Amino acid sequence: MSYEDKAFERLHAIMMDSRSVMSNRMEYPHRGVPIVLHWLVKEGESTPSELAKETHNTLGRISAILSAMEKKGWITRDVDPDNRRRIIVRVTKEGEDQHWRKSKEHKESMRWIFEQMGEESTEEFLTLMERFIIYMSLRGPGDPAPDEQTIAKAFAARNLPYPPEKK
Repeated sequence: MSYEDKAFERLHAIMMDSRSVMSNRMEYPHRGVPIVLHWLVKEGESTPSELAKETHNTLGRISAILSAMEKKGWITRDVDPDNRRRIIVRVTKEGEDQHWRKSKEHKESMRWIFEQMGEESTEEFLTLMERFIIYMSLRGPGDPAPDEQTIAKAFAARNLPYPPEKK
């Protein structure tokens, strides 16, 4: 079996063994309530359609998210006085406080992990992760392998050398 096949099997095993805990912890801030709250804190206000587009959710999912957030007092939904068919969503002070509290908790957790790994291992991990994500963005299942120029351009866009040093 080639090292590529062994690596794929190992990666798959790592992801499946840790999926329930690690993935949920990493993905949670990037879906549902946290990403909507982040977007509203950043933008100030939005429409449900804009939120669906920006957070990669369906309008139905956004509606459910907004209802939950409204019940908690984290947002308000008001009819646009200039266009009565348009709803404006705004974050409240409570919602903004919740966003910053969760953001701080997430950052503290990641800082602890990096402290455990040490500076050198953390740097190596982040460099490898960045390279991995570039390659993943260039070729999905069923896609043809990109040419060298396309790969080099993707690395250049991230200010990374291509080809990367191989150890």
